Amino acid sequence: MCQGSITELACGHLLVHFSLRCPSNCQYPAVPPAYIEDTCAACHLKYSIEQINFRYDKLLDETRTLYQAAVRECRQEDADALSKKMAQQGFDRSMELAHAAKRRVSGCTDVVWPGKRFDESS
Repeated sequence: MCQGSITELACGHLLVHFSLRCPSNCQYPAVPPAYIEDTCAACHLKYSIEQINFRYDKLLDETRTLYQAAVRECRQEDADALSKKMAQQGFDRSMELAHAAKRRVSGCTDVVWPGKRFDESS
């Protein structure tokens, strides 16, 4: 049996650490999971919002540059298509932000690591 630790996060994801692997190459160490009241980065609301906004800001900048070039060069069909694309990107951003807020786990509490008392310094 493999040895190590499993820590379950408030979001339901697991942190798995193997200190010793057996020949069977188990999926998880043979230990009961510990629990911490915190989330992984992907499930943390603030991090998710930052990543969504960063990605869509970059897309919007790229699309806006193409749109401005189309307007300057009097390519009305391209400008119209890019305008619709920018509107769709705004809608997609709103949907992703709403989805992130729905699956939100606070992650705002102080983390208490297994085996440590709350009042101990890190």
